[in-house]
Amino acid sequence: MHYQVKKKYIAYCLLLIALKASCQESKKVSLSEELSKIAELGYLPGFAVAIVNKNNVLYQNAFGYANLEYKKPFTVNTIQSVASVSKTTIGFSLLKLVEKGKINLDTPINDILPFKVCNPNFETDTIRIIHLATHTSGILDTETSYDSRNRFFIPRTLIDKGKVPEEWLSYFEGYRANKALSLGEFCQNALSKEGEWYAKDIFSTNRAGTHYAYSNLAATLAAHIVEIISGKSFSEFTEENLFHPLGMTDTSWRVQEVEQRKLSTSYLTEEKIATPIFGNNTFPDGGLHTSCNDLSQYLLEMIKGYHGQSDLMHSESFKELFKAQLPEGLTRQSNQRKIVNSGVFWMHAANNQLFHNGGNTLGGTIYMWFNTETGVGRILMTNYLVEDKNSHQQFMSIWKALDNYIQEF
Repeated sequence: MHYQVKKKYIAYCLLLIALKASCQESKKVSLSEELSKIAELGYLPGFAVAIVNKNNVLYQNAFGYANLEYKKPFTVNTIQSVASVSKTTIGFSLLKLVEKGKINLDTPINDILPFKVCNPNFETDTIRIIHLATHTSGILDTETSYDSRNRFFIPRTLIDKGKVPEEWLSYFEGYRANKALSLGEFCQNALSKEGEWYAKDIFSTNRAGTHYAYSNLAATLAAHIVEIISGKSFSEFTEENLFHPLGMTDTSWRVQEVEQRKLSTSYLTEEKIATPIFGNNTFPDGGLHTSCNDLSQYLLEMIKGYHGQSDLMHSESFKELFKAQLPEGLTRQSNQRKIVNSGVFWMHAANNQLFHNGGNTLGGTIYMWFNTETGVGRILMTNYLVEDKNSHQQFMSIWKALDNYIQEF
């Protein structure tokens, strides 16, 4: 009798598992159908999405086109720039070096740099690594330090003036006039008093650690510090410690090194103007090229790390990476009010449960979040600079559909 009861119990459990799997599959089909309808709006050329937890990729799909002219489908293996999501790798790299005993986050940057960086408004102030990593260093993004004259460069592409909107033409012409620089050269030119672009307005009138102001330039300097301490280029360090261990074979800092047939065309403006392929002198702040599939593995591993289950770093290192670093009441620049705190190049969203980073780049927009309570994350990436009203509405409709699926799941 006992044997029969056990058999029935096992059969019942298997039935529940089958029903749950069937229900989940049905919801995936429904989500795909909803996203297909949203894709038909056509304001975004193409996009890919993913939902992951610490164990699996729960959902992944892509819609639209990687290239509109040739009707090349956008897939989960399509490669594009992921904008400021790139900065999260700087945070990981810093904590990896802390774990190895090479630095600590309170180390003054001038104890490391071969050139001196000093806020001219506060000559005796000490800027520390943690200030760079939490956007509180007082180093600002300005037209002097960071605009098209310095940051991007176009190594070989000719610009068809007839196809580029007038408001973008001067930028592209500026990129073509630029040259490739190392991270050290770029940072020294911008931040050293002897630097070619140095100006007082590159620095805030607030002391380090007292005011949040998002800074790509500070992030670039943090990546250069990784290079100095590790003795390797930032691209080599992240490849060895992050991308290779995770099997991210479609990921690179250099667009020339990714598989070109997988590379998406990037688009600007409502007229869907294709951007030329360009290089980025400050690549760690926003120049990572990867696919939705690779990025899903990265996010999955970060969620594992948050829960102390990653082999990439010790659990204490991940705790430091994600924990709220800023004191209560710290002031923020006006356009960053949604950010209530900062980890080490990871942001805390308004409900203090979602760690996120995302952003725009030339011809691309991406969101990447995960919920620290549920352990579920989501990704949305598109090969279009989302700035106009219609594309923004479509982008947010996709994001909401993913959120609704997660809540049902």
